Amino acid sequence: MKKIIGIMGPNNLTEKNLRDAFEIGKYVADEGYTVLTGGLNVGIQNEVVKGAKESNGLTIKLCHLMNQISFQNMFIPIITNMRK
Repeated sequence: MKKIIGIMGPNNLTEKNLRDAFEIGKYVADEGYTVLTGGLNVGIQNEVVKGAKESNGLTIKLCHLMNQISFQNMFIPIITNMRK
């Protein structure tokens, strides 16, 4: 059974923060974990998923509305239909 690591964070970051998030995603996937993030295609969440996918890792993205989720770099989407 694969373990899941949830990684969430802000959208407005420095380039270094984004590079670090990408590397964290790669590392987590290389270690055999599934990455769980929010569904938007920006910030830490997006970079972590891109890094994990580069290492052929499994990723799960949560989003509360279908029209707010980006399917780029994603493997499993979960739509909650919950609003803010």
